[in-house]
Amino acid sequence: GIYRSMITLFMAITGGVNWADCIAPLRQVHRIYEPFFIFYIFFMCFGVLNVVVGAFVATTQQIAEGDRDSIVKYERHRLKKYTDRLRCFFREADLDGSGTLSWDEFSAHLQEPSVK
Repeated sequence: GIYRSMITLFMAITGGVNWADCIAPLRQVHRIYEPFFIFYIFFMCFGVLNVVVGAFVATTQQIAEGDRDSIVKYERHRLKKYTDRLRCFFREADLDGSGTLSWDEFSAHLQEPSVK
């Protein structure tokens, strides 16, 4: 019946039964059923394969985007930390608090042991 046919078709696409064993009874009914069976196997194998590959590619893309976002976030944090340290360096070197740094202030600051 229909249940047995469905089980046979499922077994044919999952490797549970040899395709030749499935085609033999179909040939006995009529040879026209053989191309239909081959088309079914072709469609199911490539259809399922495309879905699996598509899911794999989508998952890989999500992981890659997450990694990229993480790297960008880390680099932004690192750049902010570096800029903060640089600002602190120049703020400490500006002895008169004018907001500008003269060559004398800069060279004097470079001579401090904490800077070396």
